[in-house]
Amino acid sequence: MRGSMSTPSTKLPPRPDRDVTTPTGSKKAAAILGIVLGFFVYIVPGIFAWRSYRRWKRGEIRRPTFAWLSAGIALPLTVAMVAVSFYVLYGMPLIDEDFSGEVDGWPTGGGPHSMQVVDGGYELTVETGLEGDSTLAGLRWREGARPNVAVESTTQLLGGEATAGPGCFDADRNLGYAFLIGNGGWEVRAFRNGWSSKIDAGDLGVATTGLVRVRGECRGGYGEHELRMFVDGNLVATIAVGPEPFDFTAVALVLVAQGPNDARARFDDVSAISIQP
Repeated sequence: MRGSMSTPSTKLPPRPDRDVTTPTGSKKAAAILGIVLGFFVYIVPGIFAWRSYRRWKRGEIRRPTFAWLSAGIALPLTVAMVAVSFYVLYGMPLIDEDFSGEVDGWPTGGGPHSMQVVDGGYELTVETGLEGDSTLAGLRWREGARPNVAVESTTQLLGGEATAGPGCFDADRNLGYAFLIGNGGWEVRAFRNGWSSKIDAGDLGVATTGLVRVRGECRGGYGEHELRMFVDGNLVATIAVGPEPFDFTAVALVLVAQGPNDARARFDDVSAISIQP
């Protein structure tokens, strides 16, 4: 499940209502069942295996059958659990939206900062005539905060002098980074408390008026922080950023006007996924 976020300019939304995320029904029952089964599958056999081993050491039994049996069962079970956990953490998308069929959660709104689903895509506009003004819209995922994420979108500039692309955000603290293309180049912007600033930029050497696949990787856990930007699968920037730790909770789509004319951009195939540290 996901929560919507949208705003003109750069201010992110408040966190979702608590009742939206309160566990109920089958999901709550499944969690409780997992706790109970985990106790009986991992703890209870361990107790009996320990008793079997101790009796074997004291010479009371000829072999620690229960301990050996537990090892034979627990080892493949543990490997399977690790594999499943790895897939859940790093294989299942946090957000995966192609804007076809019924679109869930993406906000809509009118000008001068508009956002809407149009013909299987998502469009943003800036119609204020102010250079540097922006429109930002996106989704908060429900899987919890993640320190390292990758966000992607197919981005197309439709009008005006502008830059556009996806971003990763800590929606609770109004922090994040956006990976933008436009005017034949790329730029990475940092967003802090409603303000944005360019932290790096460069030329691509190719036109950015067609469909461009933009990927941004945000590593915001403890230790050194790093951003990576890819354009059509090619790495164009690796950027060291500040040491302040924060987790990411949302994917955003960003459009920044670079001139006085109205700006418009279209996004499709938006995704966010956890990446390994």
